[in-house]
Amino acid sequence: MRLSLADIRLMSDFLLSDKQFIINYLHKNDIFLKKKYGQNFVVDRMLLETVIGSSDLTSDDTVLEIGAGVGSLTERILAEGARVIAIEIDERFVSLLTTHFIHNQNFSLIHGDILKKDTIEKIREAIMPNCRSFKVVANVPYYITSPIITTLLTCRLNISDMVFTVQKEVAQRLVAYPNCKEYSAISIFMRYYGDTNLLESFPPTSFFPSPRVWSSVIHFSAYTKRPFTAKNPLFFHHCVKLCFTERRKMIKNSISRLIKGWKIEPDMQLIEKMLAGLNVDPMMRPDQIPVEKFIDISDELWKIHPDTMKKKWLA
Repeated sequence: MRLSLADIRLMSDFLLSDKQFIINYLHKNDIFLKKKYGQNFVVDRMLLETVIGSSDLTSDDTVLEIGAGVGSLTERILAEGARVIAIEIDERFVSLLTTHFIHNQNFSLIHGDILKKDTIEKIREAIMPNCRSFKVVANVPYYITSPIITTLLTCRLNISDMVFTVQKEVAQRLVAYPNCKEYSAISIFMRYYGDTNLLESFPPTSFFPSPRVWSSVIHFSAYTKRPFTAKNPLFFHHCVKLCFTERRKMIKNSISRLIKGWKIEPDMQLIEKMLAGLNVDPMMRPDQIPVEKFIDISDELWKIHPDTMKKKWLA
């Protein structure tokens, strides 16, 4: 049930999203926020309610929260009865989180970096074998949004849904379609793995300290049955990212550059013939090509990829 603004204001027990509490805690513990961690804490109860409402949480859910910080989102997830596995890189907030949630049996904490393989393995151990799938709910550090999302999409953990608060401009890229300026590699990756929707946007004052940009809540739902699958997903990712490093180049030139990386002299006529066979105009640019065609392109390139160089994509 979605709560009214009046109801939310009465939630005095949700201490960790109170701006004055956060200010006092930081001052009392001589904590200066680190820009490299993108530490902007949610103090807007309506934003929190949007995140929680779109997550559709129950007591049967296991939730991975990335960058728990002071725990403003954590306490709201726990209030829904869900199990929370929180990831926090900054040891200064590990103490606060541990102290505040020590008596909650649904809370566990991993001190680590979500972009590191050892942290992913710790998550895998914490989640398995107790649940078949789980949700990710997070206020993502804005400067590393794309790497975090890409890591989650490719780490082979069984994620059913993700609800993120991200920079508004990034949110527009996550949901973008071909032939618009926001369309990028991350747009393709999101569509390859599931459906993504932009839900609502919030002003800088929704956070402390306030960022200089607006933020948006997005909801990603993984396909229960994928409509398409690349022969080698890691190689597919590589092809897409390489093409978008020079998004204004024609696709035939991007492929030529990729083949050169194999220490092979590319034959432009063969490249154009391959693309024509896939019904892709060789003169098209990456931001004009839909995910299905990128899969076709990567699959064809995988066929001619030197076997001696395939090992890195078979991990």
